[in-house]
Amino acid sequence: MFNLYQILTGAQGGQALDNLAERFGLTREQADSAVKALMPALSTAFMTKAMHPGGMQDIAGAMTDDQHKQAYADPDAAAAPETQDKGGNVASSIFGNDAMVQTVAREASRYTGIPEDTLQQMLPVIISMVLGGVATAMHNQGMGGWLSQIANSGLGNIFGQAGTAGAPGGAGGMFGSILGGLFGGQQGQTADDGTTGASTGVPGGLPPAVQAGMEAFGKMFQPGVQGQPGQMSNLGDEISSILSGKRS
Repeated sequence: MFNLYQILTGAQGGQALDNLAERFGLTREQADSAVKALMPALSTAFMTKAMHPGGMQDIAGAMTDDQHKQAYADPDAAAAPETQDKGGNVASSIFGNDAMVQTVAREASRYTGIPEDTLQQMLPVIISMVLGGVATAMHNQGMGGWLSQIANSGLGNIFGQAGTAGAPGGAGGMFGSILGGLFGGQQGQTADDGTTGASTGVPGGLPPAVQAGMEAFGKMFQPGVQGQPGQMSNLGDEISSILSGKRS
């Protein structure tokens, strides 16, 4: 099962890092450093967003956008203004506001030496490519219908089918508990090769397609790289506060 780093580096026929380097005036090593610095923050933001009401539907909706799929496959599509715009919208959504996006870029700049404004320009493109890559991977594994169902109808129908619609907190609460198990059990334990010894955290008794979708989502949104010590260690709390309306 792929993680975010593997999905990004496998994009555009395996040439994503070279293409990012050329577009943003970096060496390939610098592009790789930028991606590795941003992946832990992206993973935290996606998972935190998904555990908030309506968050998973928003992410699934973005993943079904053809522009992201094209950005994953084609460097020309990744360089298009539409990709920058749509990736930027997703960045603001998953991080809660533009100020947090700037904070993430600033933190990544501290660890890579790459200018903050360059990283801010790269971030929407990287987000678009990984969304397209996750969507492509899930489609290839026969889970495209699961993704479309969430994008169109939210979580209630899926968990209603699983007999859990009446669970405390409703469908969102159940999904949050599942993602909490996936995220808490695997965060920081997935190496570059995608290996992990953690359990999935997905409860039994769910329909096979639902359980497979939960597991795939949780695993694919693992970063695949270790964050730098101290790098945005409270990022999840910060994003959660923003998404909950406690901060603006």
